Amino acid sequence: MTKKFNLLSAVNATRKTKLTPRAKKLYNVGVHLRKMGKKLLNENMVFRRKLTYMERVQDTVEQFPEVNFYTRNFIVSQLRQQKKHVKGRRYNFHDKVLALSLYKRGPKTYRLLRKIFALPSREILQELLARVPFDVGINGAIMQSLRNAVKKEKPLDRHCVLMFEVRRNIPCMWASLRLK
Repeated sequence: MTKKFNLLSAVNATRKTKLTPRAKKLYNVGVHLRKMGKKLLNENMVFRRKLTYMERVQDTVEQFPEVNFYTRNFIVSQLRQQKKHVKGRRYNFHDKVLALSLYKRGPKTYRLLRKIFALPSREILQELLARVPFDVGINGAIMQSLRNAVKKEKPLDRHCVLMFEVRRNIPCMWASLRLK
């Protein structure tokens, strides 16, 4: 085992108080650099552990080549998040979108799934939805998406009803239209 290097003994001093003002500044810089070096070594070890863990996870997931992208992404996310504390979990965009689609299917079911899987909280999903820009009136992007979805239907099934809420106290207005 190597002996620990002592900054004070390197300048022939036993206490920091016996140093000149300039030497004290240099000593403080040296102490700071030593702390930074230890911190970087610790971070390096943590990242190495994470890398080896993720390589093992990747090897495990690659054993199932027939699994599609979304399922593989969900499995990797679950393996990554399970070890973390609930408030320490960080979710990527794909995880949030998947969780949002599950939540929109049924909030009660989502609450049950959240007890089993590592899924984002309702608040995180609401923050994601808040970032989607919606203006008052008819949204052109949604209408285009609706047109694209209707194109896949048979010509007789392309008749649909759109409903718009004008005010909270007045019943919804509805309009029947044919999308081509």
